[in-house]
Amino acid sequence: MPSTWDDFRGHGEQVEMFRRAIARGRLSQGYLFAGPAGVGKRTFARKLATCLFCERHEEYELEACGHCRSCRQMAGGSHPDYFEVGCPEGKRELPISVFLGEEDERGRAGLCYQLSLSPISGGRRFAVINDADAMNDAAANAFLKTLEEPQPGAILVLIAQQPDELLPTIRSRCQLVRFAPLATADIVALLLANGVTTDQGAAWAAANVSEGSLEVASRLVDPALISLRQTIIEELSKQPFDPSRTAERLVKGIEPFSDLAAQREATGWIARFAATFFRQVAHVLIEPATADEAAAAFADRLLRATGDDAEAVERLTALIDRAAAVEDQLSLYASPVLCIESFAYDAANRLRG
Repeated sequence: MPSTWDDFRGHGEQVEMFRRAIARGRLSQGYLFAGPAGVGKRTFARKLATCLFCERHEEYELEACGHCRSCRQMAGGSHPDYFEVGCPEGKRELPISVFLGEEDERGRAGLCYQLSLSPISGGRRFAVINDADAMNDAAANAFLKTLEEPQPGAILVLIAQQPDELLPTIRSRCQLVRFAPLATADIVALLLANGVTTDQGAAWAAANVSEGSLEVASRLVDPALISLRQTIIEELSKQPFDPSRTAERLVKGIEPFSDLAAQREATGWIARFAATFFRQVAHVLIEPATADEAAAAFADRLLRATGDDAEAVERLTALIDRAAAVEDQLSLYASPVLCIESFAYDAANRLRG
């Protein structure tokens, strides 16, 4: 018989952990789902809620029929006992208003108010707090009161990439569930199954540089981003490395992006592509047999230039740090063109030693 979890890849251990907890009557009221972006934390939380609300399956089965009223409501985003919040659009911070309502209705709206009410159709209320590690202090303290004394049966799932950013008092009241990056083969299968691309070659290329994130891989099938990745790797692989030509090609590569914000985002991807490539080169120094051709050639050139592994690794670390600095500059609204040019010339200086 088909399972609710058949299309959910990479986290079977977490599914079985919840099944065991429910069977033993040890389902917690607070969970912290921690792991990189795009690996399935939010999808898992939604599936978990759907299974617990399903009217045709016992909770310990952790399955959903997909046809009962509750399953249809979850599929349509209208279940009256399910709540999901996150950073407001365009914001990087989770404010107190998400939990307590705006100032003119403080305490009479928001997630904490909703969770204080009795369930409408199910035996519990279920809340997912996306971007939990982005709560400001006021929001965290407001939410802590609800987390300390939740309504009977309520389940609160906090989703975070950096769980250490949460208040210790919040972390201590949640059961930590870690989600690892997805396997490359799982990402390829999901890209094809979800219709993100029908090109297996493009799916594998995106998955190989996605660092285990379906979200990232889904972006990387964009032909414009594929072209930028090919350009930066081609230029880094050339001997000698020419910063002027590299900057010129990359600046031309971001021109098709529609506006300045999109060009900043594209420049951020260039930095990530470069950092990923440098990490692949570092991996070559440890396990040469696992390398692709471009990374192996770069590693060989770097070793000949430095004379020893330690110096080569030191330069690679500096290059990775410099690529990360591009994203920091972009977050401060630096010009994408200037970011590209300064990165290219700084990379040239580090490669020369």
